[in-house]
Amino acid sequence: MLEIASGELRQLRPRMQMIFQDPFSSLNPHKTVEQIIALPLRIRGTRSREALDKRIKELLQLVGFDLSQAHRFPHQFSGGQRQRIGIARTLACEPELVIADEPVASLDVSIQAQILEILRGLQQRFRLTTVFISHDISVVSHVSQRIAIMYLGKIVEIGPAQSVIRQPLHPYTRALLDAVPRIERGAQKEAALLSGDPPSPMSIPPGCRFHTRCYLDQIPQCRSTEPQLRAVRPSHSAACHLAASQ
Repeated sequence: MLEIASGELRQLRPRMQMIFQDPFSSLNPHKTVEQIIALPLRIRGTRSREALDKRIKELLQLVGFDLSQAHRFPHQFSGGQRQRIGIARTLACEPELVIADEPVASLDVSIQAQILEILRGLQQRFRLTTVFISHDISVVSHVSQRIAIMYLGKIVEIGPAQSVIRQPLHPYTRALLDAVPRIERGAQKEAALLSGDPPSPMSIPPGCRFHTRCYLDQIPQCRSTEPQLRAVRPSHSAACHLAASQ
């Protein structure tokens, strides 16, 4: 595990920022939009009123707002608008890494698309590295270049987004993809169905942690030896004893 001294962490923190799942609880209800965005700017050393106003205006424009909305409070905005405010605050420190924790999970589908477009545009404009965390693999596939699939706290598959989506190696990944609703003609196919409930994270089963729900014809190693993440295709790895045979 990587250990970072407190002094080094203080220097790194401005370069690593977070977009939270609930845009309402992550914003101070007693502060205006202007005050919310100004706080990280002040912490970074921006004191001039003119410089603050200029930077706040730039950040609001990046997420589709104008300065006339800067004096309103979070409760005066919709969920999607509040998430835009959160994104503007995140960009105030000019981060290199952004961790987006379920940033669209609490939003309507139409609003989700708008927020995802904003995030993709900002990624390209500022060359941001974004760790996008979501339980919705269809959303992840729209914003990611690489996808990592986790099961019971462990990465079981990782690779280029298109490779993971079109040619999944792990049975859990295939089950996730098969669970995504499809409306196009000819989309129906035999789905990978999972039985039972996930084991408790406090009592991980021996062998492959997915074997209690796996639909593949298993081999003895599945129940006795935990598979390690290994490359099966170029830049595409899976933790499955049977990955190469699928």
